[in-house]
Amino acid sequence: MALRKHQRCGRPVEIDGVSSPAEVTSKLLASLLNTHYDTSTSVEGDASAEGGIKVASMQWTPLGRGVMSDVQLLDVSYESTCEAGNIPSRFLAKFKKEEIPLRDLFTVEGRFYRFASKMKSAEGENDGSGFPFRLVDAVAFGPSWILLEYISAEDDMDIIDVHEGCPSERFDDLLVRLARIHATCWISDDAEISSKPAPAISSLLRKYACKLSPAPGAGHTLPPSGRQQQFAPGWPAVRERMMPYFQSEYGTQSLEKMDEIVSWTSQSSRIADIARSVAEKKCTLVHGDFHIGNMLLEKTQHEDSGERKQPAPWLVDWSMAGVGNPCVDLVFFLILAAEAIPTYEMSTEGASLQSTTEMTTERVGRILKQYYQTLTAGEQDEDTANTPLPSNRTQQPRLQWEAFLSMFSECLLNQFIILVCYDSLCRSMADASPDGPTFHHHFDRVNVRCARMLLSEFGIPRLMSERMNSSNQ
Repeated sequence: MALRKHQRCGRPVEIDGVSSPAEVTSKLLASLLNTHYDTSTSVEGDASAEGGIKVASMQWTPLGRGVMSDVQLLDVSYESTCEAGNIPSRFLAKFKKEEIPLRDLFTVEGRFYRFASKMKSAEGENDGSGFPFRLVDAVAFGPSWILLEYISAEDDMDIIDVHEGCPSERFDDLLVRLARIHATCWISDDAEISSKPAPAISSLLRKYACKLSPAPGAGHTLPPSGRQQQFAPGWPAVRERMMPYFQSEYGTQSLEKMDEIVSWTSQSSRIADIARSVAEKKCTLVHGDFHIGNMLLEKTQHEDSGERKQPAPWLVDWSMAGVGNPCVDLVFFLILAAEAIPTYEMSTEGASLQSTTEMTTERVGRILKQYYQTLTAGEQDEDTANTPLPSNRTQQPRLQWEAFLSMFSECLLNQFIILVCYDSLCRSMADASPDGPTFHHHFDRVNVRCARMLLSEFGIPRLMSERMNSSNQ
């Protein structure tokens, strides 16, 4: 077991040979901490060097949460003869689960945190605007583990499970922060997508792009051939579980439209074409698993003047991050968190059941406009700041409104394909969980929410129209 070459500058140390808590010895941990926190040790991390800390004891505590990994809490005490200074005494470690077939999760996450440490320096040297989310400090990582500083989440922090959805009072703020991530890290050179010079941080992101996930996003590593094989056969089971959400005559018609969508999508090379179109738009940094369960939200504070203050939340689990299509994050956030998107049919007095699709279109439209305005903020003239459509601008935005809508509809259908392909795996995970019914209900709502948006004007109607126009040209 050997530490890889590194600079002692606060970046996480990359190390091979660790796959369980038992393999993290006191000497190894001291070596990692001395290196990461830049104490006066040698590059080899000799814990006995003068000025370096020494670990007296360690205690591991399983946290019992983490679908993709074995999450452990690590409490450390240091020898009284050394000065630990501001080095933490509590850490969080994640270890690979053998039953999870995904590879490179921790390598990608660790390398993202290396990029983040450089990004913080770049921000300090440039505009100082700051990343829209707070990022945890990573100490060490390898193919089968990652060691992070522990974020104390006690009385002043809200931890929300993914199945609970995003609190309505937090949704707009998180949506805007997502758009700010994408704007800050925009790097696209595609003239058809972007005609705006990339931010200063783009050169740094370009250097790290090859070290992150080549296909950022949950399920996006599934090749098109696998999607083609699993999508149509997997649809009947998904459809059956969706039926309680489509109980009316109009709901039955909606499911029949979904049958048509599945049939149309499965024809020819459409699944591969959609996957390729989504993947080739490498515009910006994509988190890949952007949902409320990967955030720690500080409770809203109030100023003396009564002005409401929303502290920057923590955004964790960057194991699927990479340079990719920003709508991958946007779609995933909406299907997992947007409670504004109806699941059950809207059957209010005086309103037709068909208003469910109309309401979905209206609400999705509002969300897309808000995201787009934030993404292109600073590029708009004052007289066009309240409209998403760039009509009277003196310069073109980094992303055209119509191009953005096309990217969104493609990502939406692509995500639905992935959901159907992975539904049986998700159900198996739910069956193995003590909270099985809760997770089944969560997966049902995610699928239904995605279907509702596909049926809206921003989903399959737009996509099919574009494909028909393209074929007629």
